Amino acid sequence: MAQTAATLLTVLLAALLLFHAGVLLRWIPWTLVWGSRLKREADMYRAETVSILLNAVFLWIALEQAGLIPARLPAAAGTYAVWGMGILFLLSALGSAVSPSRFERWVFTPLALLMAACCGFIAFAA
Repeated sequence: MAQTAATLLTVLLAALLLFHAGVLLRWIPWTLVWGSRLKREADMYRAETVSILLNAVFLWIALEQAGLIPARLPAAAGTYAVWGMGILFLLSALGSAVSPSRFERWVFTPLALLMAACCGFIAFAA
């Protein structure tokens, strides 16, 4: 089950990276993200850059946990990282759940919960 969760998390994070790249490139409206709180384009660029960097680190950790790349982190550090990711995804789900953006509430809340669940499966199996 943990292997399936790690693979699913990898796919979801890769898709999320592409989504944020689409927002950064303005192919996707930036009003759909960050709870519709971004007011200026400069804010969007800053927020999306942070999102892409953070999700890239998360993807690297997920790839390690799925065994798709050689592990560079000690096993315990990888487990702690996955726990931290799970907590961040839960917080993200809470933020998305109260977002004024209907899209964010209906798409990103369940997505963040699914990603948190994947992290839980991975962490408990370690």
